[in-house]
Amino acid sequence: MREQRRGSAHARGYDRSHQRRRTLVLHRDPICRGCQRQPSTIADHIIRISDGGSKSDLTNQQGLCTDCHGYKIVAEQQDLTFGPRLAAAGALLGEPAPPGWALVPPFGREGW
Repeated sequence: MREQRRGSAHARGYDRSHQRRRTLVLHRDPICRGCQRQPSTIADHIIRISDGGSKSDLTNQQGLCTDCHGYKIVAEQQDLTFGPRLAAAGALLGEPAPPGWALVPPFGREGW
């Protein structure tokens, strides 16, 4: 039911150009920029599009594993400054994720 309300992936803007950008991001970041341990499987927008982040600029995207992406989603819902702080700490520069961004079991964080 939720998927019906959201619309198809294509209707939400996930077209061929998105697939190309996703491939580029995952090729650039083969290891998760969050935990720096797992393979990247998700091309994440560092600053959400709804918060003014660029949809197509590769510098606003990073490769994340499923766990780190899940953590980031929850963190953004609880703290609207999370994405911008991540960007300000260097995430947009294509560098490894800032210290403290790595997933610390059991789902805790250090440094943020």
